[in-house]
Amino acid sequence: MTTTKSSSQRSPRQIGRDWQYLGELGSLLVGMAGESEIVLAALDQALEFLHCESAELVLYPYAGRSGLVGTADAAGQDCRELADTGEGSTPAAGRHRGLTVQVPGFPEPVGTLRLVPRRATRGAVLARRAAAFALVVGNSVTAVRGLEAERRIVDATYRTAMLDRLTSLGTRSLLVERGEMTLSAAEANGRTAALLLFDVDDFKRINDTLGHHAGDRVLAEFGQRLRRGVRESDLAVRLGGDEFAVLTTQVKSPDDVENLADRLLRELAPPIVLDDLEVSVRCSVGIAVYGDDGATVDQLLRAADLAMYAAKGLGAGRWQRCHPTVQTLDDRRSLDDDLRGGMLEEQLVLHYQPQVDVHTGEVTGFESLVRWDHPELGLLAPTQFVPLAERAGLTSQLAVAVLGRALTDYPALREIAPECSVAVNISARNLLGRRLVGDVERLLAAHDVPADRLTLEVTEPAPGISPAVHETISGLVRLGCRVSVAEFGSGQSSIMALSRYEGIRELKLDSGLVTGLLTEPTCDRLTRAIIGTAHALGVRVVAEGVESGQIVAHLRELGCDVLQGYFVQPPAALHEIRHWATQWPRLHADRLGLAVSEVS
Repeated sequence: MTTTKSSSQRSPRQIGRDWQYLGELGSLLVGMAGESEIVLAALDQALEFLHCESAELVLYPYAGRSGLVGTADAAGQDCRELADTGEGSTPAAGRHRGLTVQVPGFPEPVGTLRLVPRRATRGAVLARRAAAFALVVGNSVTAVRGLEAERRIVDATYRTAMLDRLTSLGTRSLLVERGEMTLSAAEANGRTAALLLFDVDDFKRINDTLGHHAGDRVLAEFGQRLRRGVRESDLAVRLGGDEFAVLTTQVKSPDDVENLADRLLRELAPPIVLDDLEVSVRCSVGIAVYGDDGATVDQLLRAADLAMYAAKGLGAGRWQRCHPTVQTLDDRRSLDDDLRGGMLEEQLVLHYQPQVDVHTGEVTGFESLVRWDHPELGLLAPTQFVPLAERAGLTSQLAVAVLGRALTDYPALREIAPECSVAVNISARNLLGRRLVGDVERLLAAHDVPADRLTLEVTEPAPGISPAVHETISGLVRLGCRVSVAEFGSGQSSIMALSRYEGIRELKLDSGLVTGLLTEPTCDRLTRAIIGTAHALGVRVVAEGVESGQIVAHLRELGCDVLQGYFVQPPAALHEIRHWATQWPRLHADRLGLAVSEVS
C-alpha cells in the first residue's frame, strides 16, 4: 500500500491516495481470520500510515468474550486478552503526549486507538487521518463480528438439523447428506451396503400409560443401545418419532445384514429400567440392501419402510428383508384395480384365531383375519394391502367382502364349537360411513346367521366421538350384534365407551398391555383396573397377544374371561383350524394349567 507524508497542507492527489489506501486497508482487515489478527495488522499499518512511534488498539469485550489489547512500536508487537474493565493493562509508551481516538462500530463503539506520533506537533491533519483510520478499523471489526455471528447461527442450525437432541444420534438430514457418499464409497471398494429401519412396537402405549417424559427416556435409551450396538463406521440416526435407521457398509453379503439385524434385536430386547419400572421394548426391522433394493438413500428408505411394515405383520421383535413381493406392492400402479377385481373373484381369504375360556378351555369364538391370495404375489398380509384399500377408497367394499366371507364360513366354525361367535374387525372409516348397519343386516339375512353370533370389533375413536360413529355403533347394537371395543388400554379407547353404549358387552385388552403384564407393574395395575371396571358394568374381557403359560396364569388371577394368542393357536386357514380343534381337547388342560376337575 502507498503511504503519504503528514503535512498541514495536503494536495487533492495526496488525499486521493489516502482514500485508496484506506480502501485497501479495509479489504485487508476484513480478510483476517480473527480479531487478534485484525489488531496486529491494524497496529502495523498505523505505525506506517500515521507516522507513529507507538500505537495501542483496544477492542472492548463482546458477546461474552474478553476484549483485546494490542501494542506496537519499533521494538515489535504484542496482542493479548483484555480484562472485562475495557481498559488496557499496559499503556502505550508516551501515552501522555499521544492522541486517542474512538474506534466506531455498530450499534456502539468497539474500542479505542491511542497513538504517539513521531513529531511533537500533531495538528488537525493527524487527527482527521487517525479518525478515518479508526473508522476503517471499526467497520472491519464490525463486519468480521457479523460474519462470526452468522457462522455461529449456521453452525447451530446445522447441529440442530443434523443431530437429534434427545438421542444424540444423527437425523434424517444427516443420513441423506452423508448417505450418498457412503454408498458411493462402498460401491467403489466392493463392499455391501444396507439400510436397517427400526420402528418401536407399541410405543404409543408407553406414552399413553407412562407419559411423554417416560417415552422420551425410552427413546433416549433405545438410541444409546443402538449406538453401542453398531460399529463406529456405521451411521445410526433417529428419523423421527419412534423410527431409527442404521446405514452400514461393514458387511460382506446380505446374509451378514440379516445376522446384524438379529444381533441388534437381541441387544435392544432387554427391558429398559425407568426408576422402579421395567419397560419391555421390542421393535420391528425392515432391511433394504444397496443395489438389490435401491440405488439411493431415498429408495433404500422406501424399500426398508415397506419391509418394516411386513415385519410387523410377522409379530413384534422380527425383521424382514425387502423382497420382490414387497417392492411390487408399492410399485404397481394397477394394484388398486387388482384389489377391486380380487374382491369380486373371491381372492380374499380368512384365517381364524380361536378364543378360549380362561377357566375351562372351551372355545367361545374365532376372530377372522383377512388375507389376499394374489394370483401373482401370493398370500398377502393385511398390513400389505389394507392401507392400499384405504388410499383407493375401498374400505367399505373390503368390509362387506370380509363380512360375507366370515358369515359364509360360520357354519363350519359352528361345527367346531356350537356356541361360538365369529369376530370381524371394523375400521374407524367404516364407522364414519352410513352404510355399515344396512350392509350387516343384509348379510346376516342372506347367510341366515343370528345377529348375536357376529362380533364386530371396533376401535373407539377417542372420547369426543362424532355423531356418525355414535349412530353406527348404536345401530349395530340394535341389530343384536355383539360389539367389542378392541385395543383397549392402548390410549385409543376410552372406558366411557362402555357406559355410552349399553349394548357393548366385550372389550379386548391391547396386546401391548398383555405382553407387559409380567415385567411392567404399570401394565399389571392398569389391566387389573380395566377388568374390575368392565365386570362391574357387565362386560367380558378378552386378552389378545397371549404368548406364555405364565401370562395365562396371571390373567386368570386377575379375572380375565377369554384368551387369544399364539400360545393357544396362531391364525390359520379354516382347514387347519379344524385340525387344531381335534387336538385341543387333549391339550388345553395342560396348556392352560387347568386341573382335571376344572375341565370336567
